[in-house]
Amino acid sequence: VWADAKFAETFACDVAEFNRRGWLSFVDPVDRPAAVRRGEALMAGRTTDAEVRVVDAAGRAKWLRVANEPLLDAETGELRRVIGM
Repeated sequence: VWADAKFAETFACDVAEFNRRGWLSFVDPVDRPAAVRRGEALMAGRTTDAEVRVVDAAGRAKWLRVANEPLLDAETGELRRVIGM
């Protein structure tokens, strides 16, 4: 939904392109199984953090430290959004 000015520099694309392609398309194939497990943890309402290899839209490999926290609906406890950095 929103990203700061460094986002485009980090991923070599804008938020719309990132969302079109999806997070996992940027994650190095070696790290994808762990990224899927972290996504499942987020869906279950748990906070996650990790160091992840990504490949930006220009094909450059880099390491990112990511931390994500689920935002749950106060009444239902359902996942509404995720805050990540």
